[in-house]
Amino acid sequence: MQEKKLSQVKKGIEQHQIDAVKAMVQVTLDVIHEEEQAKQVIQDRLKALKHDLTDMKEGRLDRIVERHELSEKARDGSVFDIHPLKEQQTSKTHWYDEYCVKIKDEANTEYTVNNSLCKIYSPGSYKLKDDTIKYA
Repeated sequence: MQEKKLSQVKKGIEQHQIDAVKAMVQVTLDVIHEEEQAKQVIQDRLKALKHDLTDMKEGRLDRIVERHELSEKARDGSVFDIHPLKEQQTSKTHWYDEYCVKIKDEANTEYTVNNSLCKIYSPGSYKLKDDTIKYA
């Protein structure tokens, strides 16, 4: 009879330990899943920002406008809003098509730029807020 009670106590303790291990694994998997989702959001934003930067350096603001129109993630992830100044641009080449750019970080200041200016002046070295030097 004593052995039966001792066996039940051992099984109870073992089950308690098993439950603890399963709880540890469950919580760990939940946190991993949350972090992976957060990482995906960050990766999507980085991708959109890098596409914007590439298109600015190539003087292709029209691609940025198109991407922002087609993708909510690209529009929301960007640091600026952009739209053409005229509905239908009339220049023979896209270089002088003008766009209104509103930078989201600077109290919504609006600028007028064209593709040519972006292509010429986007590339270069930039000093970041933490004094890091980055080349665009």
